[in-house]
Amino acid sequence: MAPQLTLHIGTPKSGTTYLQTILRSGRKDLRRRGICFPGKDYLPHGGLNQQPAIYALGRRNIGWVGQEARENAVRYFDRLCEEISAHSGRTLISAESLSFFDRTEIETLLADLRADPAEVDVIITARDFGRLLPSIWQQNVKNGSSQPLEEYLSSLSALRGIPGVPLWTAFGLPGLVSRWSDVVDPRRITLVTVPHRGRGELWPRFATAAGVPEPLAENAVKDRSERNLSLTLSQTDLLRHLNQCLDDGRRSAEKQRLVRRKILDSWMRAESRTGSPILLPERFRSLIERWANEDVQELRSLGVSVVGSLEDLRPASEQVTSPGAVAGTSLEQLAADLLLLLESPATAVPAIRRATVGLQLVRALRRRLRGPAPAATAAVPAATAAAPPPLAPADSAATVEA
Repeated sequence: MAPQLTLHIGTPKSGTTYLQTILRSGRKDLRRRGICFPGKDYLPHGGLNQQPAIYALGRRNIGWVGQEARENAVRYFDRLCEEISAHSGRTLISAESLSFFDRTEIETLLADLRADPAEVDVIITARDFGRLLPSIWQQNVKNGSSQPLEEYLSSLSALRGIPGVPLWTAFGLPGLVSRWSDVVDPRRITLVTVPHRGRGELWPRFATAAGVPEPLAENAVKDRSERNLSLTLSQTDLLRHLNQCLDDGRRSAEKQRLVRRKILDSWMRAESRTGSPILLPERFRSLIERWANEDVQELRSLGVSVVGSLEDLRPASEQVTSPGAVAGTSLEQLAADLLLLLESPATAVPAIRRATVGLQLVRALRRRLRGPAPAATAAVPAATAAAPPPLAPADSAATVEA
């Protein structure tokens, strides 16, 4: 008998970890209602999601997964199949990497799970470009990128519409819906949009689409260490310049990762943070609004079922810097961010050395900030030589460790 299967395709940065935390915390309640959220005893982070097992099948578009993770994924996937086979009710699987799957990988996944494609339910969670793109850029900086925001956005513009680009494979919603519609019954695909305000509304929308009890969220364990840390503009700028300093050939990739993890851990433990959020530059407004319009119109033509509203996929005006606003970071704000690091008990460096390193970094940043300002550009470049680094979806504590 084919298993009853619900697949949650959480496009990266669409509140996926928040939803998965609730599902993991409510695993017992789900089981009592005949719903299996698998992986508690064998997947990392107490089975927060099933992504470590899904890595076994994703090949072309998830190139950030190392050899060791792929080898572990094969073992995890075997156990996942066993748990699903032993369960007589419905199974809910949640993984960001499903948004990168092509048709062949989708067909292989369903065949290996022995699922009937005509009986599989698919839920896609998605967020508007106004919040999504700055969040992706920030995540790439956390992972070691030093690419400026405007350069990154220009790279995305040059790559949009080119087949096979991993990022647009995941975030090109019409294409994502179409790929899954080619394999499963289109009537069983539901798009859940992330509301512009009030993240608390996301869970009720997801619960409605997934057919899970909404009260699960009331008792969910809120562990800050397993939530994605959102950085301010100045913190992201500071980390971006630090990545440039770290990438000098003297430190291994693992050493660089550990340094970034210490910094992110320190900021996460800080009781209070100040600074501006990351907003889209004004000159990209019309371009991103056009992308949103294209996606909304095509999704309507596909007739996909929506919980929420397709209008949620349009960027809000407050997500873009106002005309004439100076997009940048003050030295005072950078100093405040440094102070949080230097005062953090988690930073295992003697006090004198911390102060010295902090002073050196402030001086280096002052030199950068006083450098020649880039010339104003009226239009978005059609192309750029520097392509954006591949986005590694953040799952749980891996966000801080990446």
